[in-house]
Amino acid sequence: MKHKRLRKVNEEIRRILSDVLLFEMKDPRMNGVVSITHVDTAADLKSAKVYISSLASDLTPEELMSILQGAKGYFRKRLGDQLELYSTPDILFHYDDSIAKAMEMDELFKKLNK
Repeated sequence: MKHKRLRKVNEEIRRILSDVLLFEMKDPRMNGVVSITHVDTAADLKSAKVYISSLASDLTPEELMSILQGAKGYFRKRLGDQLELYSTPDILFHYDDSIAKAMEMDELFKKLNK
């Protein structure tokens, strides 16, 4: 039962934060190329690891994490407004480079096939 609830909380956090990134972030450096790959909330609901991926070539992962950390309070407020939980989890951003690695591998396979 707990796992089902955590899955729902993870998906709801991902949905809310994705909407905030897409529709509310005013930072021009983000240009809508940032996505949340998945969320892993602790069993006690006190923290949530949010995995972020970006295909923007003009932002380094460090710069992206810096921007997101700077807006962490705003993200948490928006979560608190929309989540129906007793307390709002602390957000811990992590960079996920799996999409970029998959694209690199795809390019390598295309070269091998030629």
